[in-house]
Amino acid sequence: MAECVIADMLTRLAAANDKKESKAAPSFYDAMEVPQISLLDMLRRWMKYSCAPNEVLILAAVYIDRAVGKGMELTSFSMHRVLLSALVVATKYLSDQVYSNRHYAKVCGVSCKERSEERRVGKECRSRWSPYH
Repeated sequence: MAECVIADMLTRLAAANDKKESKAAPSFYDAMEVPQISLLDMLRRWMKYSCAPNEVLILAAVYIDRAVGKGMELTSFSMHRVLLSALVVATKYLSDQVYSNRHYAKVCGVSCKERSEERRVGKECRSRWSPYH
């Protein structure tokens, strides 16, 4: 249930931002093309194969909300990568059982090399994802 609400919220936000003319340079999170998998399907796969509690979805949504509040622009080209990063950070924060980046990449259809690069960039942006700021 929570995955439906979060997927709908993020899809609507990205669609609204897609209509705006952005003068910002593409971010690391922008893909070359919009991924074929829907956010809802991605979240369902995440919940099925990561064994993460539902609280992870809520915390990931909080992380994304704070990043957007600090100026991150969420679009159709970036929402999958942003969501994946938020899910990984939330899972590592809340769960006792954490999988490898290879596992998370496979679940969400991202190459392991790409996931490792996201992890490096995520470390640099840790304050953006902090639940305490």
